[in-house]
Order: sequence, then structure tokens, then C-alpha cells
Amino acid sequence: MSGGYGEAVVGTGDDIYVARCPYATSTPSFSRYDPDTDSWISMNTSGLPSGAFRNGMSMVWDRDDHIYALFGGRYSDSNRTLFYRYSITNDVWEQLADTPHAQGAGDAITWSEYDDHVYALIGSNERETRFARYSYDSWEALTFNSNWTFTDDGASLVSVGEYLYALRGEYDERVPNGDFARYHIPTATWEDMSDIPESEGVGDGGSLLYIGDWMGEHDDHIFALGGGARMNPLDTIFTSTASPVIVGA
Repeated sequence: MSGGYGEAVVGTGDDIYVARCPYATSTPSFSRYDPDTDSWISMNTSGLPSGAFRNGMSMVWDRDDHIYALFGGRYSDSNRTLFYRYSITNDVWEQLADTPHAQGAGDAITWSEYDDHVYALIGSNERETRFARYSYDSWEALTFNSNWTFTDDGASLVSVGEYLYALRGEYDERVPNGDFARYHIPTATWEDMSDIPESEGVGDGGSLLYIGDWMGEHDDHIFALGGGARMNPLDTIFTSTASPVIVGA
């Protein structure tokens, strides 16, 4: 499977789902990979617009039957706000309430088991970024990190307990950065953390991953994909890893 103009990957415990569009006007592709049988299955995309998945496309699983998705947007898309969810058991997409801000390369999404809500970074370096929470088909604007005006390529969110951890991404392609912060849900406060130790900074493909729910030995680690490091939320120190962890292997 080749890469695409807009693409995202999400795991659901047993399977892996991949959404992609080769270019901005192509028919969307949505596939499921079964690790047990080493097989791919094409899933339903009926009802989705052409070029549905664009730059910043992000997906998250709610630990139950749904995958929530920000469809992203090109830099030339002035106000693209598409937000959908996919039913795993019914193989059906459903359009939900539009995001409260234009989407783009700085989109990121996560599911919090702490309060059973979707949290999202929405925007790009051209249209700034908003931070919001989704529940019951409506969005609630939340306070964004006061030190971050926007996010862009490589922005990512991951949930661990009461906290959300975030990579800001490559908001200025001329200046490498590893900006990393966390949000405390109960107090609605942001805290800047130690930068991710990536000399070239975070960019396209940057991501955060928490696998502690499946692998107990990593319940206090966050893996930074593409950065060759993992981070311990308890002491906020990154350590090098010899190789990436294969989830579900």
C-alpha cells in the first residue's frame, strides 16, 4: 500500500485501520488489517466525499465500537471542518458536528478513558490552532497552551490517565523543534515538558503512542514514533530505544 495525500492509522486492539486518499480529489480508501491472518480487507466508504482524507487526517478509537476522525484540510482549504465516526460492527460512516475551527496539518485527536471524551487539536500554522473537547454531538472550546499559537505537521495527542500529552509539530519548517507539553484534564491546565530529543525536530509522520493498556511493562511510557525515544510520564525523561515496539506481536 503506497502513501497518500491524506492518511492516518489507528489500532483497535485486534485490528489496524488505515485511511488514505492519494490526492485531494480521489475516492477515499479505508482498509482493515488483521494481524492474525496477515490480511487486508477493504471497508465501506459510501457517503464520504471525494478527497475526504486530507493533510492532518487523524483517527482515534474509543475502546468500544467507534473510530472518530478529523478529515484534515489543505492549506488552500479556508474552512474545512469535517468530523465523522465509523462504526466497527456496522461498517458505516456517520457525519458528526463540524469542528469549531478550520482543520489542517496541525490536527490531532485522542480518546480519554479518564472522562470518555474526544479531545482534539484543530488547525495549522496558517490558521492557528484551537483545542476542543467533543461529546454528545457538540464541541466545547478549551484553553490552549498559551505558549503555542499553532500546531502543524507531526502534531500529535495521546491520553494517559488524567493527562493528555502533545507534540506541537513542525510549525516552522526552517527551525527544528521538539515542543512537547501535557494537559491536566481535572484542572484544565497546560504544562510545557522537556523537548523530544530529535535533532531534526518533529515533522511529517511524527506521532505519540501509549500501549500501557496492552503491555503492562510499558504502562508508564509514551513512545514517540519517528523520534527514536520514549518518555516516562512519571519523571518526564526521554530514554533511547534500540528498536520500535511492535504492538500486538
